[in-house]
Amino acid sequence: MAIEVPDDYIEGMPIRRILTFAVLLFAAAHVFAADALSPDEIAWLESRREITFAGTVSYPPFEFIHPRSGEFTGITIELIRWMGTELGFTPVFKLMNFKNAQDAVSRGSADAITGLFDSPERRERYEFTRPIFTIPAVIFVRADRPDISEAADLGGKRVGVMSGDYAVEYFDERDISAEIVESEGIDGALGLLIRGDVDAAIGDEQVAMYWLYTTGNVRSVKRVGPPLYSGSFSLASRKGNEIVRDILEKGIRRAERTGVLDRITGKYLGTASGTEERDGLGSTTELAIIVGIFALAAGAAVFGVFRFRKLAKDRARALKTATEQLARDNTEKKRLERDHVQLEERMVEAQKAESLVRLAGGVAHDFNNLLTAIVGEIDLALSDLPEDSTARDSLRTAVSIAQQAGDLARRMLDYSGRGRFVVTELDAAAIVREMVGMLEASAGKKTAIVVEAGEGLPRIRADVIQFKQVVMNLVINAAEVMVGRKGVVRVRVYLGTYGPAELSASRTGFVLEEGDYVTVEVADQGPGIEPETLARIFDPFFTTKRTGRGLGLAAVVGIMRSHSGAILVDSIHGKGTTFRVLFPSATGLDAEQAGGGQGSGGRSILLVEDEDSVRNVVQRIMESAGFTVIPASGGVEAMGKYAEAAGSFTGVVIDLTMPGMSGIETMRAIRELNPEARIVLTGGHNDSEASDLLEAGEISGFLKKPYRMDNLMTILRNAFPPKIA
Repeated sequence: MAIEVPDDYIEGMPIRRILTFAVLLFAAAHVFAADALSPDEIAWLESRREITFAGTVSYPPFEFIHPRSGEFTGITIELIRWMGTELGFTPVFKLMNFKNAQDAVSRGSADAITGLFDSPERRERYEFTRPIFTIPAVIFVRADRPDISEAADLGGKRVGVMSGDYAVEYFDERDISAEIVESEGIDGALGLLIRGDVDAAIGDEQVAMYWLYTTGNVRSVKRVGPPLYSGSFSLASRKGNEIVRDILEKGIRRAERTGVLDRITGKYLGTASGTEERDGLGSTTELAIIVGIFALAAGAAVFGVFRFRKLAKDRARALKTATEQLARDNTEKKRLERDHVQLEERMVEAQKAESLVRLAGGVAHDFNNLLTAIVGEIDLALSDLPEDSTARDSLRTAVSIAQQAGDLARRMLDYSGRGRFVVTELDAAAIVREMVGMLEASAGKKTAIVVEAGEGLPRIRADVIQFKQVVMNLVINAAEVMVGRKGVVRVRVYLGTYGPAELSASRTGFVLEEGDYVTVEVADQGPGIEPETLARIFDPFFTTKRTGRGLGLAAVVGIMRSHSGAILVDSIHGKGTTFRVLFPSATGLDAEQAGGGQGSGGRSILLVEDEDSVRNVVQRIMESAGFTVIPASGGVEAMGKYAEAAGSFTGVVIDLTMPGMSGIETMRAIRELNPEARIVLTGGHNDSEASDLLEAGEISGFLKKPYRMDNLMTILRNAFPPKIA
């Protein structure tokens, strides 16, 4: 497009209009000057045509490989591609880990890095653009870890970080003596944390949370303390390569001025303004171009018509290319919006599951304490009654009812997934074949049980009782939905291969890695499950049956959670429902066996229990058996009493779950005073850490609540023989 300016146009203008045009020219020149390329920059781009960027594939949502399309994308990648279209260069991306990306720019094998935190030390090696984002870096620890709440707590700990991350400089500058464990990306550092290979991980908040939510691991870890620092996230070139830095700087300014940066950011982070800014982008850009053309036309007598024509053509080509890019973005933006909605739904589901788990575990813990006190008082009453007393039968009935209540509490604890039980290597197919008779009896006469369990499958690592409970609960559930009709419940055991799409639907609250899993499948021929009901079937106490407590499937999800497995459910209206439970293959025998010394009796016991009713009744039972009991209501009080008379105690009985100092923390503190102290732990579930300690011989016994008087006496006599007095 050419614009003709008459020769007498300027001469015929009134002085006021000339001044108006001069003001417009000055304003337009000021707007465009900040992001206009200099002649040297234009010449550099014309000679090169390409700018090579070193990028990383594991920094979502800023730069990553899209899981479905396989495209290298993200906020900064789209920004760089837009700048290339706008400024006239082709971006070339070399993908590598973060540390190698920094080295590539330092060596000159890449012109710039796709994103780097600015710091005084790094300015000695790189030229930084203006900041694009400010990103906070935070501490993550496992969800059950109470001892790390800020940076000062990391001294002497193993800390996972992304290789080349600024966190290493941060620790050096502040003399924090942590052991740094580097990994390929922030996802690698979080993986180390989840597996227990490090005590904490440092990660950029948006990147870390994006990975945790998309992989279903959000319940496994927690963020603690305020941000360590907030990094200025910029593009950067090698030190001395100012021309690349300046070109990228002007591209960023132009993206900010035109609203493109906000639009791209909103596309990935779901900001409310993203759509509005995108819709207004075309008109804003065109208005800016028209104003610029108008101002340049007004100064054509000074700057020359030919230069203007060239700029107008370049801008027209750039506008056409940008419009085509925006059209291609429509489909991608809609897809990302759907992904964003799905991610939010998964976050809500994970938070709901976490709340239910905490509620179930807390209620069951308190319930077990009450039952322990009730059963203890009944046992004491039975010991005082004569053998011919008519009240003994009533008290025995009360004990039986209390034990049934304890079973209910245990099933709630199964749902919480807080125990690891007695784990051994199992042949899942063989166990299911052995269960056929029991399954047929449980299902009823009208339901046929068909078992298909092949030979030669990999072994799994599981608790045999809990494995059988999972199979039994699923079969009973399948049989009950076919009440009043004949049908078949099919039980299959096989080795299945699963990808990310299938595994992301697991109902355990976390996502397994893709691969092969030993699968137990239970399929019925019932009416199917409505979608609204399907979303709630694993909730504790939810049931659609007239009878039942609604804990069967809740226990299944808790058991699978504690076994690091998965649960998949498919239901078709009118055709039935299929449950699949997935177990990882065993890599080696890891049997857990109970231990403890032999002997009988004891003299002086330190009893640590925060619940008054439980502490009082247990003290009376122990004293009735001849023990001298020193009670303590918590860890701090127990420490004081043990320090005063450590040598006089035969042993210590400690409740696992107490406010303030937990049972494990109290045990370790006592061991600091006396490494040879004999300790028995009590709790309402088979705590995994207590099981480990028992297997390693670090504790002398574990007593599960609610317990009978004779169970308590057996544990005490075995754990605290007279010779230790």
